[in-house]
Amino acid sequence: VSLITTSALFVFAKCNLNTYLTENVQKIVRVLSDYTLGIYLVHILVLYIIFDLLKVTIVSFNPLFSIPIITLLSFLTSSLIMYVLKKNGRL
Repeated sequence: VSLITTSALFVFAKCNLNTYLTENVQKIVRVLSDYTLGIYLVHILVLYIIFDLLKVTIVSFNPLFSIPIITLLSFLTSSLIMYVLKKNGRL
């Protein structure tokens, strides 16, 4: 059931979202789509740095704030790392 639902959502998004998104948003989505595998592979290293080296955990402060902040920090840092690696021709 999950596979069918995910597939249907993907097909719907692929066919319909281009008509609702502005050109700038479409460009951002295209750029991020080039980085997604790298972000996935690098994010665990970023989380390691955040949790082990910086000693920040989800319960360091209110989880209502810490989880979104750590998620955003991990995503942005991983994206930046992938951007720099692609820009320098390393990937």
